[in-house]
Amino acid sequence: MRKFLLVLLALIGFLTSKSQSEFGFSLPKGERRVEIPFENYNNLILVKAVVNNRLPLFFIFDTGVQTSIITDKSLSDMMQVHYDHMYTLAGVGEHKQFNVYLANNVSIDFPDVSGKGLNLLVLEEDYLLLKNYLGTPVHGILGCDLLQNLVVSIDYDKRKLIVYDPDTYRAPKKAIAIPILIHDGKPYIQLPIELSEGQKVLAKLLIDTGASHAMLLELFSDPKIILKDNFIHTTLGRGLAGSIEGWIGRVKNVNIGKFQLNNVLSFFTDTNSYSTNFVLAGRNGTIGGDLMGRFIVTLDYKNQMMYFESNGTTKQPFEFNMAGFDVISSGDFLDKIEVVNVIEKSPAYEAGMRAGDFIIRFNNMRGKSLSINELNNILRGRPGKKVKILLDRNDKKIKIEFKLRRLV
Repeated sequence: MRKFLLVLLALIGFLTSKSQSEFGFSLPKGERRVEIPFENYNNLILVKAVVNNRLPLFFIFDTGVQTSIITDKSLSDMMQVHYDHMYTLAGVGEHKQFNVYLANNVSIDFPDVSGKGLNLLVLEEDYLLLKNYLGTPVHGILGCDLLQNLVVSIDYDKRKLIVYDPDTYRAPKKAIAIPILIHDGKPYIQLPIELSEGQKVLAKLLIDTGASHAMLLELFSDPKIILKDNFIHTTLGRGLAGSIEGWIGRVKNVNIGKFQLNNVLSFFTDTNSYSTNFVLAGRNGTIGGDLMGRFIVTLDYKNQMMYFESNGTTKQPFEFNMAGFDVISSGDFLDKIEVVNVIEKSPAYEAGMRAGDFIIRFNNMRGKSLSINELNNILRGRPGKKVKILLDRNDKKIKIEFKLRRLV
């Protein structure tokens, strides 16, 4: 799973600045701490909330988005959301034009955590297809609205958000505390990075829980961040303006206080390749769930601090898909596994797999019983593991087999 909202943010980031209302999430009176369970899909946080006291929906918690989003207008119509404005935006690629609606005074509620008077962006159609990429129902994105009035801890291992009253929150004594910067409501952190040839960069990084990768760096945002010969070019993700191309490589280390994360898998993009209007706010890239998931991380907007507590996995290696193909769930019941990208010279490509194939059987598991999450975990497993796949290509059955190997 990659980051799919980069282009969306570039195109609609200006909308909410035109119409801000009184808003915010809050705890019940007298409560200091509330836990919200979530499902972890490849380091993405999926939570359930009720919109306008009517319908429970599933949201990806995404600190890289300023304002919460519903990805299909038919859902918000059912909840009688009132739209204040409609904007027709121009894109490129598969969506030449698309409509975005802005609603004010919306409520989004969890058990014991209430969000009132919120702004909400609604897509006319589900252009992002997040449910297909996760293989489970996804109805929207919960943005950094949740962070404005509360302290939020993310425990990836125990799969829970822990929400605190900022007036009574006290950081754990052993936690690493690092200042954050707030720009347009979104959190940024500065971390020292050593690149592959020993060059060092103090990188300004968006804290992005809506990205499953460990780190993404913008090429040429610093003269030291450049392409290397061993980087792999591929499709990194998808936005409203089409596919996002880039490269996959590694950096030597990332330092978070006393913790040094080594050989960190990183995506590299040229911002201009997917949006000429994207505003970087002086940033060098992002950190995502594959890096933050090695900690219990806490965001404290009131004091502009981020806290890191090790969950015992900081020394685990960063691994990329060792087969070299990406899939989505398709079909009315998300019961088909479709191959959407195959990296050239990868084990899957060399064995004959191509984009557009459907997986009928993977080793001893039928495609219908195999989740996208399970498949991605297997493909990041151990090098040398033998894989046997039965494919459907235009109603023709094709058998392939190969061994997993590290591509980067």
